[in-house]
Amino acid sequence: MKFKLKKQQIKEEINTFDLYKDYTNIIESDNFITFEQLSATILLKMGLGFNSPIYVEFVEKFKKALTNKWDLLFKNFVITFNINLKFSNDVLIPMITTTEQSSNTTLNFYQDKNEEFNKFLILFNNELTNLLDKNFSVEIFYELAIFKSKETNNLKLLFSKENVERI
Repeated sequence: MKFKLKKQQIKEEINTFDLYKDYTNIIESDNFITFEQLSATILLKMGLGFNSPIYVEFVEKFKKALTNKWDLLFKNFVITFNINLKFSNDVLIPMITTTEQSSNTTLNFYQDKNEEFNKFLILFNNELTNLLDKNFSVEIFYELAIFKSKETNNLKLLFSKENVERI
């Protein structure tokens, strides 16, 4: 009986670490730009709405990449999916890199053959770069936030548990 009590006390004293706390904190900060705000800026510049075929295609392409854990190529970085032991040894998480993986499909969010879609992508990347350079944290897509570290000046990517997947 005495042993059980000590074991229970130890369990109660162990602190749990919230892996998504940084994401939660950043989306509550004053310098956070939501995906809707970012998108609205681009759409306004193009004279389009949220129901426009170009925007719908963009969102669907993003969903497809995230669902399949494919690389997403942008002007200044690539979002890829890989295992990070901080989270788990069997969970794919989104990560920032400078090159796409040779063993994975990559969807291009930097340029496109369709002139109008290409214009949208150019504006998206330019606006994103501009906001990051001004030290904003930007929701690049739902529950996926990117920012420039004040400590290292490198890009960082934070996410909710919705963007991880067990393998």
